[in-house]
Amino acid sequence: MRAGITICAIFLGLIARHHESACAADTLNTPDWLSVSGIVRARHQFLENQFRPGFPDEPDHILALRSLLDVKIKPSQSLTLGFEMQDGRIIGASDATPLNTGVVNTFELLRAYASLELDDVFDTAGSHRFTVGRMTLELGRGRLIGRNGFRNTINAFTGIHYTWTRPDTTLDAFWVLPVDRRPNTRAALLENETAFDRESFAQQLWAIHWEQRNQAWGLTTQLYVFGIHERDEPDRQTRNRQLYTPGFAIFKSAAPDEWFVDLEMSLNFGKSNRTAAATDTQRLEHFGFTAHAEVGYRFDVAWTPMLLAQFDFASGDPDPTDNNNGQYDTLFGPKRGDFGHTDIYGALARENIIAPAIAIHVWPTDKMHARLRYQPAWLDEARDGWPDIGVIDPTGQSGTFIGHQIETRFTWDLFNDHVRLGAGSGFLIRGRFAREAPNANDTGDSVYFYSDVSLRF
Repeated sequence: MRAGITICAIFLGLIARHHESACAADTLNTPDWLSVSGIVRARHQFLENQFRPGFPDEPDHILALRSLLDVKIKPSQSLTLGFEMQDGRIIGASDATPLNTGVVNTFELLRAYASLELDDVFDTAGSHRFTVGRMTLELGRGRLIGRNGFRNTINAFTGIHYTWTRPDTTLDAFWVLPVDRRPNTRAALLENETAFDRESFAQQLWAIHWEQRNQAWGLTTQLYVFGIHERDEPDRQTRNRQLYTPGFAIFKSAAPDEWFVDLEMSLNFGKSNRTAAATDTQRLEHFGFTAHAEVGYRFDVAWTPMLLAQFDFASGDPDPTDNNNGQYDTLFGPKRGDFGHTDIYGALARENIIAPAIAIHVWPTDKMHARLRYQPAWLDEARDGWPDIGVIDPTGQSGTFIGHQIETRFTWDLFNDHVRLGAGSGFLIRGRFAREAPNANDTGDSVYFYSDVSLRF
């Protein structure tokens, strides 16, 4: 961990000595029709007492690097051509590092799109935006689809996205092909190898999403339905999901000296296989359910502290041997906001879980933010296991308590927001299931730390 802190400190020192260079956006002097921006982030991560099965009992240190370069060209007031490159790589990975394409995706075209925005057409008031190409998506509360912020790589999609916006109303509709990040073998990821990502009609995702703002008591309401349709290919196995996910959200954003709320519920129904294994061909009736409830208050005093309580539930499968699948599928939703840090940590997810939480946020200045959060977690169904981690007891005799998670995070923006420092921790005090399940990696309570520095230009 000292090595990562030292690297970040050296990086910050170089920026501080040459902070005028950090304000590249102010000195590029690009023409009005061109904008160039980007982020370079270095993050050291440390994990001790790995909870995933099959990993050696040794501490894990890595340095994760993420670079984004975003270029926008505006040939006219209404047309935008956008291109964004992503490079996510790691240094220092070992046999103890849980690697996947969420951590490594080197030198890849994240976005390449054309966006046309028109006002007051089709005899309707408001703005109409049509986007075609490869894109990232952020929709609703971000629990089913969103642009990954903490994770080292970002989900991308290729297709069509339409948005109609009025002062109090937004309608979104899209049909896209999720981008399959490559390479995806552990050997290639360890070497930070580069291969072109690809999309295929064998996996399709669509959604219709309606948002109505400025309702009674300052509430916003969202109604939506998502659909995913996929099938196996020779070089990619899937769970052959044919799922529909309707849902709704009602929320009020936090403001000083006010209460706020966040309620969201959705369900999936359709058909799926239990696993993505080529030998798993049994079609199951799928029905899953999730709920998120949150209430809090932000005080209008020094540091504007915000207290909140939340509850998350996602259904599990009560009987993995029958013809039904009851496990909720969160599609492409980032999980850090409700379940803690990801990357090499990522202990909890919106699958087979019951997880209340309490948290406090403070803003010592308008450039600093800190959070402390406590979250105990149970399995909804004992026999469905800890799906995102791979720990399972088919008999259900190991109980349901995963453990107590304690999470901290801190950010500090410097030099006109061109530099951000970040740090945080995650502690998983293991419960009975995480200790006693037949394939549990019972090495003790898990400890995770990270520190990072980001340069924005």
